[in-house]
Amino acid sequence: MAGTAVTRPTTWARRTLPISGFTFLAYAFSLLGFLVLMLPSTRPPDRLSPYVRRLGVVYGPALAALVMASSLRGRRGVHQLLRSMLPNRRWVVAPAIIAAGLIATAAAARICGASPGQILGTIHAWPLFFAHVALQFFFVGCGEEMGWRGWLLPRLRERHTAGAAATIVGAIWGVWHLPILLTGIRTAAVFLFGVFGLSYLFTALWEYSGGSVFLIAVAHAAVNAPLSWFNEPGVLASLPSEALFETAMGIYGVLGLGFVIARCRWFFSVEQAQA
Repeated sequence: MAGTAVTRPTTWARRTLPISGFTFLAYAFSLLGFLVLMLPSTRPPDRLSPYVRRLGVVYGPALAALVMASSLRGRRGVHQLLRSMLPNRRWVVAPAIIAAGLIATAAAARICGASPGQILGTIHAWPLFFAHVALQFFFVGCGEEMGWRGWLLPRLRERHTAGAAATIVGAIWGVWHLPILLTGIRTAAVFLFGVFGLSYLFTALWEYSGGSVFLIAVAHAAVNAPLSWFNEPGVLASLPSEALFETAMGIYGVLGLGFVIARCRWFFSVEQAQA
């Protein structure tokens, strides 16, 4: 009995402390980056500067993942984490992922009042769209996803179903966006709905790709880039950006909810967690 009493807390700590430690580090590193972001900038504004200034924030999860991988598994853990960022044979679906993100955002723009002609007329600015995709991939997708789906999700999948792991990641990921959550109850509710939906969709994509974080970073860019692009002067900047953002997140929330309903065994089956 004494041995069992000692073993249970030890097992709990071994399972829980790495997750808690990662979460604390991700929030702490990003908070430091946010404080730096708040410092006044002397650089003239351009399209690149917002990405560069947010680098310390969005790479907080990546830094936390590297620290945890190194502390728990040494160089092997770091190498494994970095390898997950490389494209594998599933990379060929990347264009389809980008197209899906563009279609979802175009649907949100249509709901917000943009005419089909206005949406189709944005084709003249497509080089700018792909520039945003590249910037979102390198500056945002890789930074966040090395942490969320590169380190955190695999650790949770060791003892949780895919659906449960996706829910936990979604909660941690959502709270990490605290500045958005503080903008208002409606925005926070719609945003969290979208975050959980995306967490389920990204987890499904992660499993389909065999753990490729590269594809998840592409998907992250595909969600963010069209929103940035449509708000560019001369594209669809006449649309209210807050309404476009909330509508797009609502669409992703509905898609994620539909996926969970269609794949309820994926969410509840214990066997999935042991695969």
